[in-house]
Amino acid sequence: MINSLHTKNFQSHKDTKLEFAKGVNIITGTSDSGKTAILKALRWLIYNKPNGDSFVSHWCTTKDRTMVVATGDFGSCTRSIKGSENKYVLNNSIFKAFGRDVPEEIQNALNMSEVNIQQQFDSPFLLSDTSGVVAQHFNKIANLDRIDTSLQKIQKGVRQINNEIKYKEGQLKINRLELEQYNNLSQMEKDVQSLEWLDKDRIAVAQSIQQLRKITVKLDFIDDDIKEKSGILKLEKPVNRYINLVQECVSIVSKKVTLEELLNKLNSIELELDEKSVILNLESKVDFVIGKLTAITAIKAKISQLNTILVKLVSVGKKIKIWQEKLVKMESKFKNEFPDVCPLCGK
Repeated sequence: MINSLHTKNFQSHKDTKLEFAKGVNIITGTSDSGKTAILKALRWLIYNKPNGDSFVSHWCTTKDRTMVVATGDFGSCTRSIKGSENKYVLNNSIFKAFGRDVPEEIQNALNMSEVNIQQQFDSPFLLSDTSGVVAQHFNKIANLDRIDTSLQKIQKGVRQINNEIKYKEGQLKINRLELEQYNNLSQMEKDVQSLEWLDKDRIAVAQSIQQLRKITVKLDFIDDDIKEKSGILKLEKPVNRYINLVQECVSIVSKKVTLEELLNKLNSIELELDEKSVILNLESKVDFVIGKLTAITAIKAKISQLNTILVKLVSVGKKIKIWQEKLVKMESKFKNEFPDVCPLCGK
């Protein structure tokens, strides 16, 4: 049972509250006073009709809400609309997206039908209705209408299943047609495998090109290094001359050792001559020795010069050895990094 009805921004009602007594309640008033609007608001709450928003008051803005609130033993039930927001509220439960239907919880809470709402010019209840309408009403009272509703739902479900079967059959035909496009799948697999091989070859070629680029860069560095060290090759003849001089110096040093031994012997002889200078018969030999000593002195001077040259030659020899080692390393590096066949020209 509904105890009160609060209508807000519904047709001519800006903010109207009605309190109902137990039993039958009659709403009276002059024409255009809003009696029909109250009944329409009650039907909108109970049946979710009419649809749309034609009943929204003309003064409403997008910020205003049109609502009908009923209170009773069930608590509070609100039907409201505000812009695109359309909902039922039963106590603390909110219902949205119900379309043109009424949520079952709302129907059970209000528990009202057309029997509970009569207008001024409505015919007496059930007396002027057809037998089908009367039967439908009693079926509803006896809950037989649920059988019709269930049958309708079953028939609707059957139609949906048949439609789904037709749709699936259509999809099956489409899938079969699409499947026919993959009859050459084995050939496509071979083509894909060939493409994979070609891709591997492409990657190998790309890697070879990258390696060739690295080798080219190294060759450029080696070429620049060779150009920087090309002056060393010009020293080949002077180096060979110095090597010959070194060999001569080695021979001279060997001779120097022999001369030093002779010099030591001559020094020993000179000492003996000093001790035995009294022996006049040795004068000629002494003169000979003196001549030898003079020659030895000259040889010592030459040996001193040769030692100076030898020191220079040894220094030059060390430098030559260092450059020879660098040259050998560069030649080895050149042979290792430069291929037998030029990767650019193929020669």
